[in-house]
Amino acid sequence: MPPNGDAGYFNAADRALIRYARFRPAPGQAHKGTVIILSGRNECIEKYYETIGDLTRRGFSVAMA
Repeated sequence: MPPNGDAGYFNAADRALIRYARFRPAPGQAHKGTVIILSGRNECIEKYYETIGDLTRRGFSVAMA
């Protein structure tokens, strides 16, 4: 998992269990904004680790569900 991240689950209104992950730029790095990645139904968060790493190195936070 890329650094400065956390992941977990939350219950949607229809009681579906949704997996999420959040990642932040390195401490002390300027924050440029947040990128939201919405993956496909059968895609896992881990598939996007390289992209998430690239974005956080450039100063963006990433949120994914």
